[in-house]
Amino acid sequence: MIRRLTLATTAAAAALTLAACGGTTDPEAPPTSPAVTLDTDAATDAATDALDDATDAATAMSTDAPTGLDGGDSNSLGDLAQTCGDVLTGTLQEDVSIPAGQITCIEGATIDGNVTIESGGAVVSRGATIDGDIQGETIGALDLAGGAIDGNIQINGGGTLAVADVRIDGDIQVENMLGIIEINDVTLEGNIQCQGNTMEPTGANNSVDGNLEGQCAKL
Repeated sequence: MIRRLTLATTAAAAALTLAACGGTTDPEAPPTSPAVTLDTDAATDAATDALDDATDAATAMSTDAPTGLDGGDSNSLGDLAQTCGDVLTGTLQEDVSIPAGQITCIEGATIDGNVTIESGGAVVSRGATIDGDIQGETIGALDLAGGAIDGNIQINGGGTLAVADVRIDGDIQVENMLGIIEINDVTLEGNIQCQGNTMEPTGANNSVDGNLEGQCAKL
């Protein structure tokens, strides 16, 4: 009887000790999972690289027309063709992706789809017809003159933007860009929405059926 009492007391004491330490007496219980530590270095490096690519592309184009300093002929690339890594012409019955870090020019082409600008990529367009949207994040530059866009222009982050003498059936949305933003002589059925850009957008002689919002309220 004494031995049984001693064993019971010992087991009870062990159970109390484990409970006080946050443990368990269940041998089948799974081990506690280790704490997960998120390493954000890779994500931060990727974001920094993308921003550097966009800045480099915008700088490389700044001597020609990407910032709107030289609008040029709205139907021809002219001397700008010397800066193009690739030139799109004719009719393209598909979506178009603009490679990162490359200047792609569109001269009088018809694109039956969307144009997506990858991070650091840049577009110079003269007299193009685009049936879809133009979209991009952390782009190098976007310079459009002449032609028509049936969809929207949606740019979030990057270097510079210049839009002149273009008919647009949708909206223009420009956010978080670092460089010059110019919107001139545009006929637009939708809205122009600008916010979070480092430089105040400028422009004149625009015909807008919708609203002018945010930083573009005075265009």
